[in-house]
Amino acid sequence: LSLLGICLLVGLLLGSLCLYIWTLQPKAMRRPKNLFLVASVILLTVAITRYFLFFIPSVHHALPNVPLSALEYSIPVALGGLLLAVLFNSRLAFAGALAISILTSLMASAELRFFLYSFVGSLTAIFALVGQKNRATLLKAGAMVGLANLYTILAWSLLSGGTESFGFYLFCGLVNGLFVAILSLGLLPLFEYLFEVASDFRLVELCNLNHPLLKQMILKAPGTYHHSVVVGTLAESAAEAIGANALLCRVGAYYHAIGKITTPSYFD
Repeated sequence: LSLLGICLLVGLLLGSLCLYIWTLQPKAMRRPKNLFLVASVILLTVAITRYFLFFIPSVHHALPNVPLSALEYSIPVALGGLLLAVLFNSRLAFAGALAISILTSLMASAELRFFLYSFVGSLTAIFALVGQKNRATLLKAGAMVGLANLYTILAWSLLSGGTESFGFYLFCGLVNGLFVAILSLGLLPLFEYLFEVASDFRLVELCNLNHPLLKQMILKAPGTYHHSVVVGTLAESAAEAIGANALLCRVGAYYHAIGKITTPSYFD
């Protein structure tokens, strides 16, 4: 019966998330590839949580002075919300982080405490990425998650009146932020490659005029290069005026005539 209840709850969460995507997200989000990517991020985060929970008793056995509840604070649940924010947008990341926090809290020993802890960390990771366009921001987001974890641990400890092993709780909260930063740096390029997703981080790298392909264009077809840069500026301004993805339009304009470098003499 408990397994049936969990299945019903999981079905409700995932169904609500699909309904949210279908009704309140752009039409492009309804593509099977994007839906599968969202599901992959959520399932991966839940699997990582389950993996940590599986090995936490062994760590506690090796370090008996460290409470099990403190070790649970090292689980990087905020990773899911961070990846969704980078790969899609903050609104979808918020909904996904809520679903992930509920699902993972069902596995923890203290459900409410772990839910609040993981959800606050996820929101911090999402807000830390707003307006950021380089991968170094992932390290900053991990640091912000660590600080948010300290705040949540302090608030919960004062609320519950339990200050025993307080140092271990704070340390595990900081380790959580470190895990989020490291895992995001490793997993984000993997998702970008497997699902052929152009995140803002990837787009910034592509619009760098020192990109090898653009440097090859300026050597072989300088006229086309100048034309592409001008079109990129115009496309970016037009996209900003209508609320479209200006960075994507700029990158598309930079590379729209890249094929001319194969036979540049045809276009003199």
